[in-house]
Amino acid sequence: MFFSKIDQEQAKYYFTKAVLEGILRHGWHKDTIVSYLLTDAFEIVWRNNWVDNKKKESYAREVFDLTMHVVQITDGDHTWRGPYLVIEIIASTNIELAEQFKKELIEAKGYHNFSNQVITSILKAKVKNGAEVEKIEKEMSEYRIDYGHEGRPRSDYYEQKFIVYLEIAESNLYTEEEQKEAFQKSYKQVEEIQKQQIDYYLRDDDFR
Repeated sequence: MFFSKIDQEQAKYYFTKAVLEGILRHGWHKDTIVSYLLTDAFEIVWRNNWVDNKKKESYAREVFDLTMHVVQITDGDHTWRGPYLVIEIIASTNIELAEQFKKELIEAKGYHNFSNQVITSILKAKVKNGAEVEKIEKEMSEYRIDYGHEGRPRSDYYEQKFIVYLEIAESNLYTEEEQKEAFQKSYKQVEEIQKQQIDYYLRDDDFR
């Protein structure tokens, strides 16, 4: 703001530098400029095809890398969602690139630390493309199951499967029999949650 009335080019330079390097931000807690605001802007560009595919992929790489960096330099509160949002956005039209980013995310976070949501984003995209149910279910084996301090499984494992099965049940790309079976399997996830006596489920992770 100090430079905006004196030298607009200088103002643009420092604003860009602030976003890219975080020099004007605390860079620790709930820093959502990149994780939410930048990913929202990226989604608009991606979905509206305002640039060609090569440029879109280049932007995707830059934004993904930035969100990963922000996760590393903050406490992860809210900012952890950034990379997942990027993958969800690009999976809608470029599953191959989304798969690559998913692989990088899991490698960076470690198998025991990534969220199952990254798998769900890609499986939902594949459902929208009419992928075979058998292949979808095979890829569900990637979901990992965590346990709480009481030894009970956490709800996320069942929630993500519920979401994917429900997506199949609601898609007209599948037969009535496949839709019916998928709905039954989605309901089984809820039954399993109740069986395991999990206190809360189907809630936003930010509020847990």
